[in-house]
Amino acid sequence: MVLPPGIEPGSTVLQTAAMTTSAKVAINKSTMSKKLQHLNDEALWIVMHPLIHFDDELHEIYPWMKAETIRWSNKISYYLEPIKHKVIVAPLTPVRFFSKYQNILTFDELKNYTDQHNITELVYCGFHHGGCILSEKHVGMEAMSRYYKCYLKHDLTTIAGTLVGGWDSADFHTKEFGTII
Repeated sequence: MVLPPGIEPGSTVLQTAAMTTSAKVAINKSTMSKKLQHLNDEALWIVMHPLIHFDDELHEIYPWMKAETIRWSNKISYYLEPIKHKVIVAPLTPVRFFSKYQNILTFDELKNYTDQHNITELVYCGFHHGGCILSEKHVGMEAMSRYYKCYLKHDLTTIAGTLVGGWDSADFHTKEFGTII
């Protein structure tokens, strides 16, 4: 096997690359906070609007959005690999990384899932912080905060392109309905 420059046989880089997903999960669990570990094991993780298609006007205004959505979706799906309870909210065609996720579009679907699995906490990630994640009318954080303890995984979200005030404004409004982790 030809190794890249600077990588020696038996190096930790090669050892890490050869690890199984369960071994990587064990290492990650040993270094994360107890709360995050609890959420990874017990909460329902909701990927909001990982959509591959947008209307023509959005494509014109944000020509980079499709590529950015695919890139962020890859990151989110990699992080969520070991998560037990994960769903998407995708009213249109989702990015392929989420093709095996259950798609929940209504409060009743979400309630059935959480009741079936005895879940009381929701963790939101995806698209778009300060926009859809908060205000999606059926299962967004604002609507669900009346029934569940809600969190936003900050480093697994993108900002709403039209949000006035940017990240600070999105964080401020999110804290009205949940905790940022």
